[in-house]
Parts: sequence; structure tokens; C-alpha cells
Amino acid sequence: MKKLFTLLFLFGLILNSYTQDSNYVYQENGMIRIDNLETTPLFMTPGMVNYRLVRDNFILKDGITKQEYNIGTYSEIFKTDSSTFNTQDEAIDYLTTILNRVVSDVSVQDQTTQAVIVNFNRIAESTTLAADRAVGDTFITVLDTLGSANNTYVIIFNPTLNRFSTFNTLSKNIDTLFLDTPLDVAYDSGSFVDLTNKNLAVDGSQANQTFGLRGVSPSPVGITIDVTRIIFTCTTTSAVDLSTFADIEGGITNGLVLRKRDGEYYNIFNAKTNQDLAGLMYDWDVASATNPQQGQDGFTSRLTFGGQSKVGVVIRLDPGEDLEFIVQDDLSSIVSFLVVAEGHIVED
Repeated sequence: MKKLFTLLFLFGLILNSYTQDSNYVYQENGMIRIDNLETTPLFMTPGMVNYRLVRDNFILKDGITKQEYNIGTYSEIFKTDSSTFNTQDEAIDYLTTILNRVVSDVSVQDQTTQAVIVNFNRIAESTTLAADRAVGDTFITVLDTLGSANNTYVIIFNPTLNRFSTFNTLSKNIDTLFLDTPLDVAYDSGSFVDLTNKNLAVDGSQANQTFGLRGVSPSPVGITIDVTRIIFTCTTTSAVDLSTFADIEGGITNGLVLRKRDGEYYNIFNAKTNQDLAGLMYDWDVASATNPQQGQDGFTSRLTFGGQSKVGVVIRLDPGEDLEFIVQDDLSSIVSFLVVAEGHIVED
């Protein structure tokens, strides 16, 4: 009986949809559960969503932004074997919840949760705190500092506290590292410390060099991060142009790769020249040593993921996942090549 009711309702819905080209979606979908909307990355204004049909495709339109989204045909969207609702009010509440949830994820939450700004880095050594430290302290004592001389970007994290912090070291005295920023967390003895290098200007021609954000710790901090953009800052000894990579003549052979690691690998881009980088990003700005306001050769650039006018999606990193740059060529002639990821912590 339930199946018959669903099929009859769907038939009536389709007939009505062909006669009315534009209506509020939730006033017409009635009692059919729309599964696809739960996984479709929509950026829509709740309560202002209209629909229309184009060759059997269901087109959602935001009444405020006028942005349209094709979410498929009726057979792809409406599942006759899925759950139904007892009343139309229940269906309306369900769809409104979905649309509100999507907007909250991408438009409200990312303005109110904790911001994250972290350098891509390559871990040289992992150690632990030798003693408790308090909020406001500007030094830490660790069990081993063999890698601290050339790897001055320090990451402290504690899975129990569910917190992490990043610092640059100013100097060291045996097992004590002096930090450029006061501690923002009271870290216990035994908290993990990674000594890392944040300069991608390394030789990856013999063996790939991987720079990430979260590392491969067996005890990762249990937070989820949305990366909304990455920013490049490169300084060189000579002038740069579109045909070079930084100031490396002719570009590089294998390319700089950005990928996501989440149990599998997903390559995002490969850049071999500055022109490749400029083509990927909203802006790629040259700096020149002959410019008195700059006084340094190099470039800066940014790639923004979040926002419909940008890539359109953020890169979400759950615990144990990472965003990584793979250096496959010799970049050691570059003075400095830093990449910063910006985003926010995700909260339910």
C-alpha cells in the first residue's frame, strides 16, 4: 500500500510540475524523500528555492543569488523505494532542514568557528615535551632536539586536549626551544612535538619530498578542518617570469603536485612553470628587486577553494587526513618557497 501511494503521488507530482514551470520546491515535492540533496554541495538561500524542468532535469534556483543547480532527473532524485512522510508538513520540515544545514556549513559556520592558518611543512623529527608548560610560556623543553637546528617550524599537539599549536623557534639551548609566540594551551608533559621545515625550496629530484599540514601521527588530533584557500610566497635571487618556475629557467620537469590524502590519494594539480600557477589562481603577482617598494625578486599568489565564484568547494580534512605538496624536482636554488593553508575548524 505504501509503495502504491508513493507511485501515485509521484505521478501527480510530475504532471503538476510540467504545468507549473516555477514553484517553491518544498510546496510541490510533498511526501517523497529527496536523498540526493543530502550530499549535493548547494549554496542556497533557505525558503527562496524555486525549480523548473529542462528536458526532464530538475533545476533548483536560488531566488536571491539567481544561481541554478541541475540535480538530475526525477528518476535520479525521487526514490520510490525510500522513506515517505505521513504529512506534507513533515516533508517541508525535512527539506528546509537540509537546505538550512547546507547553508550553515558553508556560509555561517566558517565565519564563527576557530580560524586555522598553518604552513605546509615536512617533519624532520618527532619528540615530546619533557615538562608541563603553561599558557603564556615562550619556551618548551623537549626530550630530543637533534632536528631543531634547521627545522625551526614547531607543531605541538595533544589528542587528549584535542588541540594543536604552531610556532617558529627563535633559538635553542640544549633541550630548550625558545618560541616566537606565547603558548595558547597548557600542554602536559608527553604532548607531541614535531620539528619541521616549512621551506619547500628543497631537492626532490632524487626522492620526492612531501610537505603536509597534519603529518602522519598515529595519534592525530580529533578535529576536522576545512581548507578554504592556500597562499604562496616565493623569494628568488633573480627576476621571475611566466616561463620559469620561481626563477628556475625553463621551469621544472616533473612538477609541483598538490594532492589530498584520506586513505587514498586525489591529485588536485601539477604546476611546472609560473604560467601554470598563474592559470590556476585568481592572482599571481610578481615582485621585483628593482621596485623600491618591493626590493626583492619573487612572487605571491593565492588559490581560493571556498565560494561559488572560486573553485566552489572547500577541502575538508578529517582526523588522519591531509593536504600535501609533493616536491619532485630540485628547488634548492630558490631562496624561500612558503605555502600557507587558511581555513577553519568544523563544528557540528
